[in-house]
Amino acid sequence: MRALAAGKELVIRNRHATRPWQHVLELLSGYLHLGCLIYRRRKNLSAARLQERDETLRKLKDVCSAFNFGPFLTSNKTVGALVKEIFKHWPGTSLDQETTGKTLEAGMLNLTIDKAYHLLGWQPKWSFEETIHYTVAWYRQFYESAQGNPKSVRELTQSQIREYSKGLTYGVND
Repeated sequence: MRALAAGKELVIRNRHATRPWQHVLELLSGYLHLGCLIYRRRKNLSAARLQERDETLRKLKDVCSAFNFGPFLTSNKTVGALVKEIFKHWPGTSLDQETTGKTLEAGMLNLTIDKAYHLLGWQPKWSFEETIHYTVAWYRQFYESAQGNPKSVRELTQSQIREYSKGLTYGVND
């Protein structure tokens, strides 16, 4: 994004590397969803009658573990696809830069969100295209508004949070 803001070429090391691209709001929504579930299940544990306590405690233990909050597999795209999508929202040019010797990073990275999806009822909201649209809009506003005018960036951030949050309910499957 800094290169685009400066009118420079994007230097691409590995156009074919695949990554699970996601917006930070997806990750935050997963943590908020998990936090609400833990809170509600702890509250239910306190209120549970003796015969219900074992089941309620098991439900609480199920959510007190590690989770991946990431995009659907359809958002796993190559760096080349990412650059192409970015250029739809902020035109620029890119330059492939061959790396000599050892590969610096893995060719493919994935996140498995099955546990969060099935156990918590959580799922990402934005598609790859929406993710890139909102991400580029934020960075473009940041760089083009007097080098990050705090008021306009704050307003855009709040606007994106409101847009993302429409229709979301946390911890409803409990």
